[in-house]
Amino acid sequence: MNVLDAAYEVLRVAGEPLHYREITQRMLDRGLWSSAGLTPWDSVNARIAVDIKRNREQSRFYRAAPGLFGYREAGDPNPSPEPEPERDSMSFLDAAEMVLEDYADRQPMHYRDITRKALDLDLITTGGLTPEATMYAAILTEIQRQNKRGELPRFEKLGKGYVGLTRWHEQGLPYQIEVHNREVREHLMHRIRTMDPPRSRNLSGNCSQRSGSRMSRSPPRAATGASTCEGRLLPVMSSKRRWPSR
Repeated sequence: MNVLDAAYEVLRVAGEPLHYREITQRMLDRGLWSSAGLTPWDSVNARIAVDIKRNREQSRFYRAAPGLFGYREAGDPNPSPEPEPERDSMSFLDAAEMVLEDYADRQPMHYRDITRKALDLDLITTGGLTPEATMYAAILTEIQRQNKRGELPRFEKLGKGYVGLTRWHEQGLPYQIEVHNREVREHLMHRIRTMDPPRSRNLSGNCSQRSGSRMSRSPPRAATGASTCEGRLLPVMSSKRRWPSR
């Protein structure tokens, strides 16, 4: 379900206008939508606002008050007066995600085109002279950071300057395997963080010993992404080991 459909469903069930932060929380709680961004409520706010601006009386949403949105069925009268839109801006990364999702038609876009579209839609504000460079640097930095953490990035670099969304491949087996591995890692990381310090140190030592002994007598692992002692758990328990190269 896309963000607008999820927001509409939340407002329909609520039967009254809600603040965009509350809309976002209910969307996430019900599993109607998910976001890899750090500020998903800003994405929801911006997307509803853009839909109202673009479609006006034909929009499924209306602004009841600053930050407060309601829904309307087809044929419902337009609430009046409607306050002026707030001039909230999104992060460059959330804006890039929105542009790719809503305007790229599942095709890679050049970062310059992404930036221009985000500026045209008033999704971002910047006082810098090179917002395109800022956008591209932010995307590449997030990809690198999430790869180092063993997480599935929301963006992928496709050719020189071109960017896409990894979730465009969500029907493919590699994507599903990666999502499963991420869920397993997150669960195991939580278990380790909540483990008593002595048990954590013992587990780290045992895994290190097992990893060292297997390196000399075992053939290389198949690239299954399994989380084992010699794999992706070690970075959580010991800062001396690094994530395996992807």
